[in-house]
Amino acid sequence: MPWTVNEPVVSIRKELYEKHPSPECAPCVCECYVGPGLERWQIHAFESVSDVWDEVNERFSEDNGRTWSEYRPVPNANRTLKGILVQEGGGARFYDVSAGVLLEAWVRVIRQGAAYNSHSYFHISRDQGRSWTALKQLRYEDGEDFDAGDPLKQGYITKNQGTPTGIIRHSNRAILVCVGHANAPDDPDNEARPEKYGAMCFIGRWNSNTNDYDWIAGNRISGSPRITSRGMAEPAIAELKDGGVLMLLRGSDTPETPGRRWYAVSSDGGMTFGDIRELMYDDGSSFYTPSTMCGLIRHSATGKLFYVGNISPVPPKGNWPRYPLIIAEVEEKIPALQRDTVTVIDDRQPGQSDQIQFSNFSLLENRETHELELLITLYGERPGEHWATADCYKYWLSVLPDQ
Repeated sequence: MPWTVNEPVVSIRKELYEKHPSPECAPCVCECYVGPGLERWQIHAFESVSDVWDEVNERFSEDNGRTWSEYRPVPNANRTLKGILVQEGGGARFYDVSAGVLLEAWVRVIRQGAAYNSHSYFHISRDQGRSWTALKQLRYEDGEDFDAGDPLKQGYITKNQGTPTGIIRHSNRAILVCVGHANAPDDPDNEARPEKYGAMCFIGRWNSNTNDYDWIAGNRISGSPRITSRGMAEPAIAELKDGGVLMLLRGSDTPETPGRRWYAVSSDGGMTFGDIRELMYDDGSSFYTPSTMCGLIRHSATGKLFYVGNISPVPPKGNWPRYPLIIAEVEEKIPALQRDTVTVIDDRQPGQSDQIQFSNFSLLENRETHELELLITLYGERPGEHWATADCYKYWLSVLPDQ
């Protein structure tokens, strides 16, 4: 494996951030910048049931995380309406310097057994997340509004499906929100699938007359059940040096295709994307990835575009194994991962469970030190114990000079 022979591209420091308060209860922490300077926001919750956060609270910092406000509750994280679990909340946040507002992509997920019906919204804040405008749905097709009295209304639940997972500002001044699990335009079985195969971007531009964003839906691209078994999920996006837009997508192995990471590129600012292709190393060789999220981040001090995610030394089975967690530089002209830069951030150690998860992280660049910061809860870290008997850790990655 390349990470066993490469010179590392980052130095790494790791500390325990928060211990689990009780058995089968894991702390979940995410953090990002919410203003033009050192203003940070942090969300905190506990998880005992997979993908369900309880006791969700938030706090704010004006000095890059040195001091924090008191926690305050975040409303409506989970609701039960007509016996249906409805999960609601914000996701990616981006402070738009030119407009002077904080934009948040927001999602409503209606869970019916193994099926997830998700819908994308946005709202903006003029006080760095303390208060928000009314939610507005991001739409790419005609459909009805959500009705709390009838959460399974077909005119709503089957239309405009998708989960927003990333926001960037393009050099052309547009805001891009990437969405996975969208309705696939050319999938005859789309309606019957519990997870959808479409992906896309919404393109927003600030309207100074309305003091809000105007949105256009880009084209939807479709994956195939031949290459991924659970739809096209959790896209990450970045602008390439030539102005193109790179979208990475989470897949899951199939009988025909082992676990891979997928990508598509847009040359028109995210409006249209080319074919979905396998993400590979820059020498043309393949690598395995479990079904997990990934991150893309451009390091402001070096200009390098980095990929953070799981790469597996063995063919994965669904979500497993979720180790090691690596960082690698993106070769932007192909695009591909530069094989000789692949560096392990963390890996399973002797005695640790083979169900340990080095995934589901939050990622930012410290605006003062230029270190990359990750917060990760290591679910499944304790052999023989419940997966949620897990602690949260913080990692600092210092980008090393080229050899």
